[in-house]
Amino acid sequence: MKPRLKNLFIFCVPRTGSTLMQRLLMTHSKISSIAEPNILLPLVFATKLKGVLANYSHWVTYYGIRDIINNLPNKQEDYFKFVREFADKIYNGVSDISDGYFLDKTARYYFIIPEIVKIFPDAKFIFLFRNPVQVYASILLSWSKNRFYLSQKDRFYVDLKEGIDLISQGYEMLKDRSLAIQYEKFVIDPETHLKLIVNYLELEYEGNMLKSFSDQDLKGGNIDPTGIKLYKQVETKTLDKWKTVFNSRYRKFVLKKYIGNLDERTLSVQGYDKASILQEIEQLETKGNHRLIPDIIDFNKTKFRNKFNRFAYE
Repeated sequence: MKPRLKNLFIFCVPRTGSTLMQRLLMTHSKISSIAEPNILLPLVFATKLKGVLANYSHWVTYYGIRDIINNLPNKQEDYFKFVREFADKIYNGVSDISDGYFLDKTARYYFIIPEIVKIFPDAKFIFLFRNPVQVYASILLSWSKNRFYLSQKDRFYVDLKEGIDLISQGYEMLKDRSLAIQYEKFVIDPETHLKLIVNYLELEYEGNMLKSFSDQDLKGGNIDPTGIKLYKQVETKTLDKWKTVFNSRYRKFVLKKYIGNLDERTLSVQGYDKASILQEIEQLETKGNHRLIPDIIDFNKTKFRNKFNRFAYE
């Protein structure tokens, strides 16, 4: 039986470049990974009354699991210990190495960062941040075909609102034992940042990491199809792509309002200055109000659906 792998987590919101980082790290002989496992979300949310909509009636299941936990000798501590044992068996089972780290890169783990820390107190944690204007633009380009619409089904509206806050809160909790990286700096100088990461993991840097990452097989369908197809090398041209998305007066107005509503401390924790972002948006040249009516319809449809359909995650 092969030894248990060490645990490595990347915490981020979707569309922050985490798949790129994952594939780069997978080139290391001591790091294994697979798509986005998501394995911990249902196991942790089983202990929460809110957050799940299911055919089997989650609230009934919650009370049943709560009874189980209350009858364990050490209550939740025992439950998390068993979750750890189960997850480790899964990670080891899908890994192609027998010594090193298994990397779990699941974007919406931002919902359960405190629980993951309790389950894996000895794990390593990387926080990957990206300017929210770039995240917003990437979501629209990748999943909404550049329509001004965020699907309730895919939860991107929550990523842009709650996700940004929860990632910052998680980092504040773990900053003394984790590593924080900004996507913008990472793509400008990937080698320096990869060396920083492997040093944090107490590994040796391997010279092929930047050369062969595009050959990495993520072994699953739950992946970022856009980046996999478009980028065979680390690119910086993605940094200004948001300017081509928010290129009308209406879109610019909405983006300014979105950034304006974000907490200044939340952005500061991630290394971004709210005033500077707003100033850059203000200076953005636009092309009038092309697609004005479709954009207004799409945006307000998103706003309406997420205001009245919150039962999906409460």
